[in-house]
Amino acid sequence: MAPGGISYTVVRFFPYVFLVIPALGEISAQPPGHPIPTEASAVFESNTLEIFSTLATAELDGDPGVELVFGSDRTGDDDNGVGIFAINLDGAPVAGQWPVILNADVRSSPAVADLDGDGLDEVVIGTYGVPKTILILDHTGAQLASAQTQFDVFSSAAIGDLDGDRTLEIVIGTSDGKLVALKADGAPFANAWPVTPPRRQPPLFARNDIDSSPALGDLDGDGDLEVAALSDEGVLYVYTKEGQPLPGFPFIAPAGTFPPGMTAAANSASPLIVDLDGDHHPDVLAAMSNGRIYGFHGDGTPVNGFPLALPPGAAPDQPGRAGDDILSTPAVGDVDGDGLLELVVAFFDGPHGSSRLFVYDLNSPANADSMQWHTFHANELRRGLSPGMADGDVNRDGVVNGLDFLGVLETWQRFPTMPGYNPKLDLNRNRSIDTGDPPKLVEEFVD
Repeated sequence: MAPGGISYTVVRFFPYVFLVIPALGEISAQPPGHPIPTEASAVFESNTLEIFSTLATAELDGDPGVELVFGSDRTGDDDNGVGIFAINLDGAPVAGQWPVILNADVRSSPAVADLDGDGLDEVVIGTYGVPKTILILDHTGAQLASAQTQFDVFSSAAIGDLDGDRTLEIVIGTSDGKLVALKADGAPFANAWPVTPPRRQPPLFARNDIDSSPALGDLDGDGDLEVAALSDEGVLYVYTKEGQPLPGFPFIAPAGTFPPGMTAAANSASPLIVDLDGDHHPDVLAAMSNGRIYGFHGDGTPVNGFPLALPPGAAPDQPGRAGDDILSTPAVGDVDGDGLLELVVAFFDGPHGSSRLFVYDLNSPANADSMQWHTFHANELRRGLSPGMADGDVNRDGVVNGLDFLGVLETWQRFPTMPGYNPKLDLNRNRSIDTGDPPKLVEEFVD
């Protein structure tokens, strides 16, 4: 039995795929980030499909409930039936063209955001196999745009306003070692994009894919978002919106720290952008396949106490042990309720053949300013969206007016955090749309 009396069914991934949602419960009493209660009968089952994709919460049809979006993969060589699924909490497909069936596997996780300002989300996702594309779908599943890539797309998109013009852009990695930045219509964001990050020399592995997902955050304090990405070769890149390396980056993990005999490193964990040391400035964190967790200030200098080496007691500058790995993205949050952040990392212990979970205390307050991108795909909703600053301008028209008040009322009427939570309206920065936000909005309106 989980906290709050919500019961859960069992999840089994192979050889069958089960999408199993918590049993019915009272959603309004749950804290931000709590799993969404629904009917236990909402099960997606197949003996030919696998789900590598993480579920994203979306608003696709305008009703009071959340929708769930995910991609599917094949078990064998037959791609028939794989694609992108959008379901309601009762397991039924969302109205429209869902599911979107493709002749290509989908291991990318969907990113969702209202790209066109109509109050409903669009879905951005990558495919691998043929065709190799980045797809932009509207709320009905209809394709709005696509971008062709030379190689597969395992990476999951990050969405944010890169240039401060109140429109959203899309950033995603590809398996040909590129970072792609697109406008909402699929056109290149700027002439400098896509970026082909330089490889380490000499190369460590056969390829320098960017299969992990980018993170977005303001690392240099200029008000614009930077793009952090990790390559297969263990290189952490940070780029400005102009496609230029942020001074102090890239960071190249020492080749001698990777276990001997490795011929390829997944380095599939996504970077985080959080305040690691409580200095009120965001830092970038990256966990790699050498069992190291690196933390850097926005100028590229190491955060005090980093890197962390796993297993505990390992020397950060020595080779990792055979089989040791960090494959999943770490998470940062207030685990113990002390008002400060903790860092949670899953580590595979190669010599013992077992997974272990480690939790580290951080000296940073647990608030929205300290957690710009604090887990995979930004936050607990797994939307892949960088919210930007809370300014009350919910419809992104450049002014705070009566239309935004309607947005407050509509969001408040819906569930406070799932998924009607709009960070643009969270003016008191407590990660909920509640009674503290309208007074703040009035202040913005008056000013």
